[in-house]
Amino acid sequence: MIDIAYNDGIRTIVATPHRNHPVDFRNRESIEETFQLLVSKVKNQYPDMKLYLGSELFVSKDFLEFLDDKPYNLTINGSRYVLIEFDVSASFSFIQSAIHELLVRGYIPILAHVEYYEALFDQFERIRTLKDEGVAIQVTSSNLIGKNGLKMQSFIKRLIAMGMVDFVSSDAHRSTYRRPLLKDAYNLTASWVGDNEAQRIFIDNQQAVIDNESLLISNIRTMNQVKSSNRHLNRYLAIAAILVLAGVIFIITSGGINGWNDSGVEPTTTGNTEGNTETTIARTEESSEAIETAISGEETSAFATEQSSEKATNPSKEAIEEAYL
Repeated sequence: MIDIAYNDGIRTIVATPHRNHPVDFRNRESIEETFQLLVSKVKNQYPDMKLYLGSELFVSKDFLEFLDDKPYNLTINGSRYVLIEFDVSASFSFIQSAIHELLVRGYIPILAHVEYYEALFDQFERIRTLKDEGVAIQVTSSNLIGKNGLKMQSFIKRLIAMGMVDFVSSDAHRSTYRRPLLKDAYNLTASWVGDNEAQRIFIDNQQAVIDNESLLISNIRTMNQVKSSNRHLNRYLAIAAILVLAGVIFIITSGGINGWNDSGVEPTTTGNTEGNTETTIARTEESSEAIETAISGEETSAFATEQSSEKATNPSKEAIEEAYL
């Protein structure tokens, strides 16, 4: 397997053997010793190949006892990162609960081969929820290139396009099945999303785990979040504009109604013709009286004007004396 990996261009390997899987794995108590023996042999044959030890924690209902007892180092290269897997039929609520237990204990869980779980397959919102809670997402290279069908490949492709994948790994088990190959998967990923994103999920984040550093965040996911925020903002602005427009229409309409009422014009009504005729006659009589009053007023005004003119053209004795004496 080392030969296959080296010939594929791989120069760093993180070994993640099963230790508490329900299937019996032999030599589980001597993994560290076996790993050191492997390191010494690889160093002689491939001096530029680097090997690191981790494990894959199988999460079952009683995993908390195993987690708290810590019979061995669960993490990858002594970091905060721990690779975890569930039964493929595990419920989403159980996955969330188990991940919460890991997070509160200070671990950063890496969810292995997310494409296998029935509760997560094609459930992008659930996967986004897990990522928001602090989970790193890993997919398998052979599934990425379509070895297990186009449906699974399409699911992985969409996850990558959304920026929600943090690692692509070989999940190598033997030299004939699930072989340690990554080159084809890398090239295909680069054709989908570019070299920068491919390097992030094939190289950079793996090194960050080994060095116990923070993972790199996908620029694609950041851009998608900005676009989503902009969509929400535009939606709110559209709603606000509609409300403002409705308010303006209401104000204008209300003002028109009030102005119409204030003008004294009464709406035309239908009813008894005789009653309407009597009302019209009464109003006519009222109008005649108003006209007569106005005429009287004009006559009074004219008389007052005439009197004023007489006063103006007949100055008093006092005024004459004041002018000439």
